[in-house]
Amino acid sequence: MKKNLCLGLILLGYGVPYAFLAMYADAAWRTMLGYVVLLAGMGLLFRSCGRRGWMALLLGGNLLSCVSSLLFVLCFLPQEWAAYFKPLLPTTLVLVLSVGALLLQLFLWRDFAPKQR
Repeated sequence: MKKNLCLGLILLGYGVPYAFLAMYADAAWRTMLGYVVLLAGMGLLFRSCGRRGWMALLLGGNLLSCVSSLLFVLCFLPQEWAAYFKPLLPTTLVLVLSVGALLLQLFLWRDFAPKQR
């Protein structure tokens, strides 16, 4: 039961569109704090998955966050804000942020994941 609750909470955490929130804060309020939230949220979820050795959940969760961010960008980001993120399109920036977060987590996985005995 406790494992299922933990699994559900981690999946719920990965459902948050971190890349969209970072971009929205950057475009709407001209602050980089959204990117700090992206790193903190992904770091907390990485730690939760890493302590338990759930690599598949880490990969699937990052995919879920990327898809939810893409959907939010397509539905809620005003078209005129696309010029703010030039030379990239907003959807391309979501992909770059998501892949960058995933690569950072995979790099850190080597050092922090439970060792196989």
